[in-house]
Amino acid sequence: MLQLRDPGVLLFSGPAFPGGRALTTVRASTGAGRTWRSVHTVDGLPAAYGRPCRGPPEPVAPGRRT
Repeated sequence: MLQLRDPGVLLFSGPAFPGGRALTTVRASTGAGRTWRSVHTVDGLPAAYGRPCRGPPEPVAPGRRT
């Protein structure tokens, strides 16, 4: 999870496919993490829980472990 400079926005990166760990998706919350909306689908491949990180200088990109 990553909190942006705007203190009201949190980002989360993880699988969104209900049947398994696939469909890496970035979600955003403006409700302190109580509600989330999808803002970007990275790909449909097998997924793990990512670590969002700040990219130079913007936008925020999900981190990937290999």
